[in-house]
Amino acid sequence: GQNSSIGTYELSIETIDAFSSVDESSAASTAGERLDTLKEVGPSTNRVDIIFIGEGFTSSEQNDVRNHVDRLTEEMFGYDPLGRYQDYFNIHIIKLVSEESGIDDVPDFMVDTALDAGTFFDEFHGYKIVEIDGQLANLEFSTSENFGMDPDIKIVILNGGGGGAYYGIALIGPDVLTLVHEVGHTFAGLADEYFYTDNAYEGVGVYTATNASDEPLGLPWSHWLGYDDPYTGVVSAFEGAGYYETGLFRPSQHSMMKNLTYFDPIGKEAFIHAI
Repeated sequence: GQNSSIGTYELSIETIDAFSSVDESSAASTAGERLDTLKEVGPSTNRVDIIFIGEGFTSSEQNDVRNHVDRLTEEMFGYDPLGRYQDYFNIHIIKLVSEESGIDDVPDFMVDTALDAGTFFDEFHGYKIVEIDGQLANLEFSTSENFGMDPDIKIVILNGGGGGAYYGIALIGPDVLTLVHEVGHTFAGLADEYFYTDNAYEGVGVYTATNASDEPLGLPWSHWLGYDDPYTGVVSAFEGAGYYETGLFRPSQHSMMKNLTYFDPIGKEAFIHAI
């Protein structure tokens, strides 16, 4: 069929502009004391700007943030399709110092941090989730405007565990699978595909996301049906998605948005369109 290859959606770097080299300077700062540019391949107007901020890192731990970003971005580009488009991404850090190290574990452990990050037990999910002060975080990200940037991907690295998507920000511990999954939400617009047993979707109206739907006969990924991906299997309509065991459908048996494996063709396509 016409979508027998994900390559159908390939972009050409030449259609954006030509450049002869990639600057991956290890200089501590390229534009002001707070901005640390790890990689700059072109102007923000036609590249994807990733900005990292560390939360819960003291002044003496700022090198830890840099080391985490170096490792995480290298590992991130090991996942398809991100690796094929790594020369479209600028990578920056906005330095943010917390008074104390770590993040809250409500209510047992409380620390003074810049973005008030903390984990707490959530009844719906049945486990601890993490949140930050989203308004404070976006205020910090907005300082990128001083350097002529409007971040496309905003990532807060937590000095602790957990992960989530909050106020358009990917919250991650220093773990690449969490990073790629959460950026799937905030950048590519993908929904979670995992579900909880005995949880039934009973919504009124049509639920449609790029990779989740309550309409098995009108799936947004219908153009991929039958495609056999070597890593995630045949694209179809598998019941169970968006936290619900019944009533919602996902395109693949396994994927990055379900159980942190690989992106299926629908996820790859969403990233490519976002880029």
